[in-house]
Amino acid sequence: MSSSVQATDPITLTASTQGIPRSGPPPSIALSRSLVDLPPDVISQILLALETRHILYVRQASAITCKHLFEQTKSQKLWERIAQQSLRNKEVIWPSWGLPLHAIPAETIEELVVRTKRLADAQRRAAALDHQEIRIPLQGLILRPRDSPMWMHLIRGRWLLLQLRDFTLELWDLDDKSYARPAATCSCLKGFVDGITVTESSANPEITISTTSFTVYKFAPDLPFKSDPRLPKPTLTAVNSFEGYSLLKAKTGRLLAFAASSESNLRTCIVDELTRREVELSSDPSITKIQKTLDVMIQDGIIFVARPGHLELYTTSDMEQALSRGNLTKRSIRPFQSLRVTNISFVYHPRFHANLPSYFQAPRGSVLLTHFIDHTWHAFVLQPQPHLAHDASPNYRLVFDDSLGSSAEAIYGISIGEAGYRCATVGCDRLAINYAKRGEANTDGCRTL
Repeated sequence: MSSSVQATDPITLTASTQGIPRSGPPPSIALSRSLVDLPPDVISQILLALETRHILYVRQASAITCKHLFEQTKSQKLWERIAQQSLRNKEVIWPSWGLPLHAIPAETIEELVVRTKRLADAQRRAAALDHQEIRIPLQGLILRPRDSPMWMHLIRGRWLLLQLRDFTLELWDLDDKSYARPAATCSCLKGFVDGITVTESSANPEITISTTSFTVYKFAPDLPFKSDPRLPKPTLTAVNSFEGYSLLKAKTGRLLAFAASSESNLRTCIVDELTRREVELSSDPSITKIQKTLDVMIQDGIIFVARPGHLELYTTSDMEQALSRGNLTKRSIRPFQSLRVTNISFVYHPRFHANLPSYFQAPRGSVLLTHFIDHTWHAFVLQPQPHLAHDASPNYRLVFDDSLGSSAEAIYGISIGEAGYRCATVGCDRLAINYAKRGEANTDGCRTL
């Protein structure tokens, strides 16, 4: 990874004259009767052998002349298979909300395929010209009062959830290029949002947020995917709420992980959102001073907890057993493993990631922890070790500390793509996207938007 972004002439991304046609007269394509009479599976195989833009040429040419072939170019099965081919190429940038493919409308998959191919082409052109900076023309502005937006979160690449200084939530549809007014608003919140989880499904996403007033809200708005032809009817009406917790960090099924409660800002809990039963994640007995929880992730039966000076690991089986203990008011579990890191304190924006950069070549089940210090994003890999016995507790070790990026300015967030090929960092005035192919020892291809 390049340690800094070099100042070079910007590249303005413009639509290529040879790009994918979306309107206008289609090119002349003669449709053979033997082709349109073929079984759907055979036509699908033929279309799969074509480039994406050629499939769209066929669609335009057959819109009036052959309804059967036209429908084949729009089929769910076809675009799922095209996306699967792209995902097998580890260089593709695919959003996490775009999986699993069977839950995503064909129109949205098509849009994602087109966009990822265009971005890959832009990356290749920039690399060939040895430019380090890409500038994208401004698409529009959402105008709000000065210093008013306090928090925001993007859902399904289309819906921007934004909170204003007066606690109001606004939901903006980014497919509506006018940006005239929010699609929905909510004025029921108490306090500022300090945590969010979005659970995807084939229908509507489930949004759970926590606030600084120790109140938790659950929303289930009707939010179509990007390019989904379904008419949106978004609302921001809370379907459920309860009090007592803040700093929501993770969710799996009915279980919510909070880093603070109204009893104590240092109390980390797993809460069943239906029964309201909770389990406290107590620190290792060797830790004499209670420390605040910085991040929590639940994966593969393990609860990973990051505290300033160390990492703690708990099993979900212990947690579920504690939840089942009748009506006890106090339930707690201790970690089965605690890992200390010398001379480093995870204080600045620590975050767990299920996706790892592909060039780390970490084994399956590994977890990445990133944190920002001394103008650099550091990455620590928690790597599972082979079990010595079938019933033995899992064992992890911290294998190395590596740099994911650096900047002379503050970096506020970091995200790693599904394939581990792209790593994005958000700074004061720029979004840096770093690329590395599988097997490379570093990430030389740094591009700044």
